[in-house]
Amino acid sequence: MGLLEALQQRIHGGRDWPPPSVSDHWLRIGRYRDRYEADPAALLQQSGREDPEDAFTPVPLAREMVRLSAALLFSEEPRIEHEGFADALEAIKDANGLNARLHAAAERVAIEGRRAIRIILDEEVSPEPILAFCDEDQVLWDVRHGDFVVGGAVVMERGVRSVGGRTVYRLIEEHTKGLVTRALYKGTATKLGQPIALDSYDAEQNAPEFFGLEEEYETGLDVPTLVRWDNVPGGHSDIAGIEPLLERIDEAESVFAVKGRRSMPITYAHRSLADERGNVAATGVILTGGNDNDAGIFGDGPNGLPIETVQPDLQSQATVEWISHLRETALMMAGYSLASWGLDRGGSADSGKALKLRQARTLLTKAGKDRMAKEAIVNALAIALAWREGASEVAPYRPVVTLGDGLPEDRLEDAQEIQTLDAAEAISTEQKVRRLNPDWDDETVAAEVEAIGNGNAAPDPVGDVLRGIASPSV
Repeated sequence: MGLLEALQQRIHGGRDWPPPSVSDHWLRIGRYRDRYEADPAALLQQSGREDPEDAFTPVPLAREMVRLSAALLFSEEPRIEHEGFADALEAIKDANGLNARLHAAAERVAIEGRRAIRIILDEEVSPEPILAFCDEDQVLWDVRHGDFVVGGAVVMERGVRSVGGRTVYRLIEEHTKGLVTRALYKGTATKLGQPIALDSYDAEQNAPEFFGLEEEYETGLDVPTLVRWDNVPGGHSDIAGIEPLLERIDEAESVFAVKGRRSMPITYAHRSLADERGNVAATGVILTGGNDNDAGIFGDGPNGLPIETVQPDLQSQATVEWISHLRETALMMAGYSLASWGLDRGGSADSGKALKLRQARTLLTKAGKDRMAKEAIVNALAIALAWREGASEVAPYRPVVTLGDGLPEDRLEDAQEIQTLDAAEAISTEQKVRRLNPDWDDETVAAEVEAIGNGNAAPDPVGDVLRGIASPSV
């Protein structure tokens, strides 16, 4: 039984939405996105605190974490190759603007913990198969035997104002092996509602983007056209488990903001210093003392001065140390080395190897992200290639994906390593060129290798004469 059929059997006049099986998870995804956006109102509501909004200062640390996560994967353009279908693969990559979209999608994967890649055909948009990325809280995964994903359903919504409130139209598109099935529901924000025909007048008027879609179509593939991309093994968000620490950082920064305002200098002056209109030729001055019977705050003070400036102590050092402790703990608990943020106390690295040693925790985290990202990209592109070529078996179309290490290069260290390998005759000219020029394509590398070969084999009459193996011509 498919997900759509199961939903239809359980409607009974208006099924709750989101489904109870995913409602808590989807709510958590929404909180993660609020963290990413660093929206003060949303985060203040999450915390349940009653701070004034103008003093509440959320720190966008979660956003920087997921930016680093995406950069570790895609700051270098990934190499995606297929020996037998290179041209078709390039066509799909170009049509999808894949390199830039993968980088953007990786940020959302890190914050949500998981996303879906929906492979579709839409000739009005592109002649090539399209890789559409879907948020985790718009996908109902079909998982069996614990962790085997055998497809799922993507939920697309359109809200419409109506007399009774807000009506929500939901297109639920289920992806199973060789088949895509669609159904349209008319409900509310909290109810799935009743199914309506995709070619109905209601759909045409209120949900035109869904109107006229096929209720089902065959893909001819031996796998579903929906691929799951997990952030790390288990599909956890980068901020899962460290939310309390992030809340404490927000709290500390908010307290700091209040202390900063309270530490601004305040000037008190006796009214005798004002002119006949009661004005003082300075801003921010508070007048004290009302009449002869009220000498004011400073009139009878120990210094006898009618004016004095007071500035409360900010006491910043302790607050800064507390914020630094929270920030460093949050980053380490999220799986990153402090060296990745320039926060370690070991100074700058003197070599690429030293830098990698100091970033060991980050690199271990990246290794898990690499596996998940490569598997998702390989599967999605294999489906797109097989579908494009009219094949049913997807496995032969799996490309080879290579991701960069995401760390700054030490060109001197690379050159020294190549020199050592060359002296041991353990590296080819082609590999030397590739190592020194990782951004070159195959054609450029081949041309450079040929040029080097031709240069070594070119006649050198002057050198021959100098070496005594030829006579100078007259």
